[in-house]
Amino acid sequence: MPVRFISTRRVAFLAAAVVIALGSYLAALAPASAQTQKLKFVVPTAPNSFGVPHYIAEDQGWYKELGISIEELLVQGDATAFRTIISGDGDFCLIGPSTVMVGYLKGAKVKVFGGWQSKVDYQLIGNKEKTSGKIDKTLEGKVVAGSGGISMLNHMTAMVLKKYNLDASGLKNIAIGGHADRLAAVITGKADLTLVSTLFAERAKDQINWIASIPKELGGMGYGYLVAREDTLANPEKRAALKKMMVATIKGARYAAADPAYATASLQKRLPEIKPELLRAIVDRFNAEKLWDLDGAVSDATQEFTSRTYVEYQEIERFVTPAELIYKGITDEANKELQGWKPKG
Repeated sequence: MPVRFISTRRVAFLAAAVVIALGSYLAALAPASAQTQKLKFVVPTAPNSFGVPHYIAEDQGWYKELGISIEELLVQGDATAFRTIISGDGDFCLIGPSTVMVGYLKGAKVKVFGGWQSKVDYQLIGNKEKTSGKIDKTLEGKVVAGSGGISMLNHMTAMVLKKYNLDASGLKNIAIGGHADRLAAVITGKADLTLVSTLFAERAKDQINWIASIPKELGGMGYGYLVAREDTLANPEKRAALKKMMVATIKGARYAAADPAYATASLQKRLPEIKPELLRAIVDRFNAEKLWDLDGAVSDATQEFTSRTYVEYQEIERFVTPAELIYKGITDEANKELQGWKPKG
């Protein structure tokens, strides 16, 4: 019987093929919990203070421990972020309540399933030459820089004036754009007043009059909602991954409250151009104003106040109830799993 010889190269090739095939087979047999679950997170803006719970979860390695990975997809603005998840190109996004409510009222099948900073941290700031730096009559009749479109920026300044029995009827709103543009408009005198995040107010505090804190003056106005399509929440694999993400970021929010130095360091990694002392001032203000969502949830009170205010100022056509918009299942399960958990130290 003739003997066939197989080349060493061919033997190596066949052995490699067997190893690859066996690896694929074993991976297929592995339980889902042993495989990394991927989520695509659509982000409407560059790194900012509202992302601190997420940043801490990354830096602590909690996502990896839980078997998930978060891919960030940066887009321009809330509307684009919303369209991205509606089209199926993202699993969840972090956007403002106006975009969510308008989309919902137009028929979008979405739910708010959580929050990291669900209430605004806006600060009312003014031009140094045109305002006194206080809530007084120097604010009447001023030009207010807004963002354009549907936004409570066009109304919150008026709400502050009305709270102190000042005349808000003469305020003139002009569309400027994002936080940096609005800040520049006030510094240069193009506008007299505007609202910006704590991050931008802290960076320019020597160039502006810091007039009032919106969280203190107006309470629970909605700001950042975590949003997903209903079919994403109904998908067992995606839902499980989103719950794990919320477990990690709830821990992140609690860690930020307990260890502001660590929170500052996490923010510094994403914003290396900003001085650490400024970032620490932002973190301390967030903690003082209790802006982190320590249970990862958007409260009914926040949604009710926000929705009623939007209706009052005719920015949405009808009141959107918490029951309509908010899905509590994921945060309820996450908090049950984290019952009694506190950062060490």
